[in-house]
Amino acid sequence: MCNIIHRITLFLPLNQHQFSGSIVVPGLCAADLSRLFRIIKNRRIRGLFLKINSMNQQYQDLIKRAYAAFNARDIDGVFLSMHSDVYWPNGWEGGYVKGQDEVREYWTRQWKELDPNVEPINFKEKQYGQIEVDVHQVAKDLNGKVLFDGIIKHVYTIEKGLIKSMEIEKV
Repeated sequence: MCNIIHRITLFLPLNQHQFSGSIVVPGLCAADLSRLFRIIKNRRIRGLFLKINSMNQQYQDLIKRAYAAFNARDIDGVFLSMHSDVYWPNGWEGGYVKGQDEVREYWTRQWKELDPNVEPINFKEKQYGQIEVDVHQVAKDLNGKVLFDGIIKHVYTIEKGLIKSMEIEKV
C-alpha cells in the first residue's frame, strides 16, 4: 500500500541555508522518502526538519467537513466536498443516486422521515487510494425513536480533491 505524500515542507536553519519553504511532490509514496533522505544526507544539509502532509490527512479533513455539514443538514456545505457528478448510495431506499441534484432530492426525502447522525470514528487508507471510514450512525424517526444505532463502514473514492463516490459496507 502506498501512502501518497502531498506536500513536504523543508525547514532549514537560516544561519546555514537561506531557505525555508515547501515543495510539492505529487505521487511520491511514503516508501520513496528513504530516497529523499539519502539525497538530503549526501548534500550534507544539517538541521533539516521535514513536515510531511499525506493525502490521507487531507482527505480525512475533507470527509470530516462533509460529515459535519451533513449532520447540520447543510447540503450545500456537503457539496463543497463533492464532485458535481458524485455517485452516492441510497442507503435508505436502496440503489444509488448520481449527481448533486439527485443527492439533494434523496436527502430532502430522507430527512422528512428520518433524523440520521453519522460520526466518523476511524480512518484507514485502502489500496488504490480509497479511504475507509468506520462511522457510528444513529438513525431516529422524527419522534426520536432509535431505529438504528451501530457501526458501519463508508468507503470513499476521492478524485481531484473531492469525493467522487461512496460505498456502504457492513462491519
